[in-house]
This record gives sequence, structure tokens and C-alpha cells, in this order.
Amino acid sequence: VASDPIQKLFITKIREYNEKKKTSKSVLVDASPEQEQRLKDEMSRIDNMYGASKEDLTKFPTFTFSDPALESPTVEWDLPIDVAASRKAFHIKPNPERYLTDSVGDVNWEEFFMKKK
Repeated sequence: VASDPIQKLFITKIREYNEKKKTSKSVLVDASPEQEQRLKDEMSRIDNMYGASKEDLTKFPTFTFSDPALESPTVEWDLPIDVAASRKAFHIKPNPERYLTDSVGDVNWEEFFMKKK
């Protein structure tokens, strides 16, 4: 047993609490009726908010994950193949001063080197 008076007091209080808890009819020890009602109201509010009575909230929840179905992306292009028709459709006029053609990033190398010399 403890020789320190503070430790003795602490152990005595723990034992007193343990005895009161055994004889108490409520969850709270030495609680007034007002405190009991507040606890009951608070537990009811939590039950309404989170549905605590439906399942055991002391257990860790179980999660089930499933992989989503992956779909292969297919891109259908409906682009005109005819360059002249596409120029006409988009009102693009060829510029003779340019070294690049009007198509996307294609270079007319022969024309490019002929102008550079």
C-alpha cells in the first residue's frame, strides 16, 4: 500500500467511486435528476442526428470498395479530309509569303529552302 498520503487519498477515492458505481442504478455516479435528464436528452438528440440506435457505433465501420468499370475511350472524328474544302469551310486563304503551309504544323521544306538561298 502507498506510503505517500496523496497516493493513499487517491486510492481511497478510487475505491469509494468503485463502490458507488456498483450500487448506482444509473450510468452516472452521484448524479442529480436534472443531470440524468440532460444525459437522456443529449443521448436522444445524438440518436436522432446520427441514427445511433440503428447500429453499434462502438464498432469500427466496414468498408467495401469495388473498382469501377473502365471503358475504352473511343474518339470519332468527323473532320474533312479535303484541305481545299476545309480551307473554304473555315475561310482560310493560303498566304504565299508564309514558309509553313496552312495545315497543322506541316512544313513545305522545298519552298522553305528555296526562299532562304
